[in-house]
Amino acid sequence: MSPRICAVILIVSGTWAAAQSISQPRAKAEAERPGTIHGSRTPNLIPTQKAYSLYFRSLLPLEGENNQHYDLRLLQAERRSGLADGDAHALEEAIAAFRNVLVPAERAAGDLQRNGGAGAAGRLAGFQAARTSFVNAQIERLFSELSPQGAARMRSFMDREVKTHITYIPGK
Repeated sequence: MSPRICAVILIVSGTWAAAQSISQPRAKAEAERPGTIHGSRTPNLIPTQKAYSLYFRSLLPLEGENNQHYDLRLLQAERRSGLADGDAHALEEAIAAFRNVLVPAERAAGDLQRNGGAGAAGRLAGFQAARTSFVNAQIERLFSELSPQGAARMRSFMDREVKTHITYIPGK
């Protein structure tokens, strides 16, 4: 079985944890691929759309997670970001939209990728464009619903706590 790249970014008890299973030489090669952006060194170069997509995904309910634990985990994330209650509600709505629209679409795209078929490549490209558009719309919606202070806190949190924990490898 060939080594697979498997990176999952989660917020666990209010902290970022990255779990990776990758062979050491391959990990180093991937990390040094031309165009790789290390958020720990240059967080301002991490694409905003990618950072929010990962952050929203990290705040989705985990499989088998009970509602009480999920609510506590979400509350911890909201507090960590510095959002007031009204602003936290806007974040919860963005996460709900992500869960209700994007997750099922990604499952369908995964099925399409595995099963292939005529026109699969074109439909996958269309999905990629629709996903980017959807995530950008959720970011815009979130910031339109945040107070000015909430928007400033969210931007600061993303730059300080999220982007600094991302290594962006183009083409992945």
